[in-house]
Amino acid sequence: MRVGFGKLASMSFKDLYEAVDRDRKGFTKWVRKQESRPGTKMDALQVYIRRRDAERMASPHPGMNLTYLHLFVFGFRLVIQLT
Repeated sequence: MRVGFGKLASMSFKDLYEAVDRDRKGFTKWVRKQESRPGTKMDALQVYIRRRDAERMASPHPGMNLTYLHLFVFGFRLVIQLT
């Protein structure tokens, strides 16, 4: 699906969400904050972004070691073994 509005209208939702450059990440951040009417292109993009955000929070990154949690607090490294 394409964004369909603004200067990034021709970009796909996926390409926009996965972009790493400052402008596109900024646009995604801006979209998250907007109010939209149901059924609009803005609403569809917000639904997509929220779903991808939820997926990202629910699953660890590939290759992530879930045996130990490494925290850095006030310059000290704290390692917690997860069970």
